[in-house]
Amino acid sequence: DLVRALGELGQSGAIPALRERLLHDPYVHVRAAAATALGQLVSESDRARAALLAADKSEAEAAVRSAIAAALG
Repeated sequence: DLVRALGELGQSGAIPALRERLLHDPYVHVRAAAATALGQLVSESDRARAALLAADKSEAEAAVRSAIAAALG
């Protein structure tokens, strides 16, 4: 998965694309993968944490909320 690969690369430049997927992708598994990938970038960037927190406020799917919680630690 591209979303997972972006997180594993540790590139903070990927944060806008991951944020977009997390907040707007219609597929639950893509949003969950984006949350996981952002979680791998949290230590490098406040923007990653902010994206996760923003999604946590609006996400209805339990699987994505679980991925967000795990990503935030």
